[in-house]
Amino acid sequence: MFSGKSALLTDPAALRFRMSTLNTGAWLGLAMSAAGLGYFALSWRDGNRPLLSAIVLVLAVLDMAPLLLRGPMERIVSGRWREAFFLSWTLSNVASLFLLAALDPTNPSPLTLPLLMPMLFACMSYPRRSATVCCAAVVVGYAIEALAEGRDFAYSGLFLMCLVWTAGMCLWQARNREQQHAELELQRDELARVSRADPLTDALNRRGFEERLELELAEARRSARPLTLAVLDLDDFKDVNDRDGHAAGDQLLRKTVGRVRHVLRPMDAVGRLGGDEFGVLFAGAGEADA
Repeated sequence: MFSGKSALLTDPAALRFRMSTLNTGAWLGLAMSAAGLGYFALSWRDGNRPLLSAIVLVLAVLDMAPLLLRGPMERIVSGRWREAFFLSWTLSNVASLFLLAALDPTNPSPLTLPLLMPMLFACMSYPRRSATVCCAAVVVGYAIEALAEGRDFAYSGLFLMCLVWTAGMCLWQARNREQQHAELELQRDELARVSRADPLTDALNRRGFEERLELELAEARRSARPLTLAVLDLDDFKDVNDRDGHAAGDQLLRKTVGRVRHVLRPMDAVGRLGGDEFGVLFAGAGEADA
């Protein structure tokens, strides 16, 4: 979400997506600048063309920055203020389009048509909150500019309704994308939990227990607090399987984990290390307390 206090971006896949978003936006900006220069060349006699062309050239140079300054851009994209940067970048493009349309003496100016692009780009790339700000800026900005300049009511009214409709579709798409992302995150979390859990007892498996042990050891070193590891083994477990069957042995293993969990604190952990071997971590507890 858009927040100045958002965490650093450390996921490589997310970082690649953000850099791809930045590069795609830069190329789209260059393409729009080229189209604008072509329009000015074909309508050079309509007025203000040198000034409009100069503004578009400046915008084109700014759009090239993400393509040329990859190192600084990666630091920005992975930093805490990435959402503020992306939102400011898009809003500056929206403001530039309004400026160009206001300086274009053609009425109605076709330079308002590219206002659709920032909304579409935001809904496909930004969090819904940032996309909402972009859509609102386009719709409200166009309404204010159309009223201030006294544009043709029929054209400006129809185009405003098209902007509102496009904004609604964009925000609907942004909401669906966030929901799909949340569902994928839940699936990943569930897969991660399953891969680290013993399917029989629902305790941590050996891999999950060793990872938890490494984390607790690191925390114990940082905070200088104690950490106790207890290893449990069921006596004569093989005899239970031979005498009563494996179903009884499985029930005994589940019962053992249940009884261990009954006496543990929420911050403690139990894992199945082998067939009938279990490990218990007592965080912040010395040997006597454990």
